[in-house]
Amino acid sequence: MTIDIRLIDWEEEVLCNIEELLRRAEAILQEEEDVLNQEKSNNLENDQQHLPVYHISQNSTGVDQGYAFLEKKRCLDSAHPDTTKEYNEDLKMKKQRHLCNIIQELEEVYTIEECIMEENQKIREFHELMQRELIDEQQTFYKQVKEKVFFLKSLEREVHQVENLEKKLAREDTNKNKQKKQMDKI
Repeated sequence: MTIDIRLIDWEEEVLCNIEELLRRAEAILQEEEDVLNQEKSNNLENDQQHLPVYHISQNSTGVDQGYAFLEKKRCLDSAHPDTTKEYNEDLKMKKQRHLCNIIQELEEVYTIEECIMEENQKIREFHELMQRELIDEQQTFYKQVKEKVFFLKSLEREVHQVENLEKKLAREDTNKNKQKKQMDKI
């Protein structure tokens, strides 16, 4: 039973370590996402500072707003063609790095999951082995108890037989003594 307790303690420790690793991975991913969102927001603010201001009234239609957006984009592209291209390439590189980091984290999580599955399989096999040993011990104990009961019953029978023989012998002795006394009287 002490092996089971140590195994359970070890299993709990491994699971706690894995949970902590997953929490840290989640925190890292969240930080990266926050950084990317902040960079995106900063880049948009920088880009908007360089754009000419267009006033869109609340009465303007979606088409008008669409034209205004396209005009802003065209102005940005024409005013800073290299900056826009660099920004797009930089953004693409950041996305690729972020994707690589996510893939690496997922590979680590996958490796951890495989380890957990292997450990769970080992634990199941160990529990099965322990159960088989327990069943074998119980069967051995049951067999020993059965043999002891059989032995005690046999011993009791023999004691009873010996007592009966002693009584019979005592009666025969008594009968012989009576016969001897009667023969002596004659």
